[in-house]
Amino acid sequence: MEFTIDRDAFSRALARMQGIVEKKSTMAVLSNTLIRADETGSITLAATDLDVTLVGRYPASAEKTGAITVGARALYDIVRNLPPGELALLGKENNYVEIRHGNIEYSMVGMPPDEFPALPEAGELPMVTINKRLLFSMIEGVIFSVSTDDTRPNLNGVLVKPGGGERLMMVSTDGHRL
Repeated sequence: MEFTIDRDAFSRALARMQGIVEKKSTMAVLSNTLIRADETGSITLAATDLDVTLVGRYPASAEKTGAITVGARALYDIVRNLPPGELALLGKENNYVEIRHGNIEYSMVGMPPDEFPALPEAGELPMVTINKRLLFSMIEGVIFSVSTDDTRPNLNGVLVKPGGGERLMMVSTDGHRL
């Protein structure tokens, strides 16, 4: 794998991943970001904590295709401290990653991409445009009955479902209130 990308765009992309990656986990790969370069003129970055997954495509020029996982926090710290301009990321043997920017070079140890958890497929989902004040009032209307009990994770959320046409429905329960 080898690609070049604008430092600012890459830094913003990695910053988005920071809220998702696990700081302390029993699975070391959950503190990593999956980086996949392909011939489409973009790279794909992914992060997951097995509950929340973030996948993004960013413009880059790939010289060689491939994938690797790298420590998300360490990579972000390196990239954001580089001066503005183009940087190159090269995948080496034994899962090493080299970051080059002018005469600056960093080398990091990564992990094989096949250890990264399988990413969910979103497929085609219906889209609804909604006013943010209306959405906020809908959330206020259901948040009182969302369970805070960690032993019942199926009740810790809100069901959001298109109601047909321009309608949107939200439902929540804590097992007592609906």
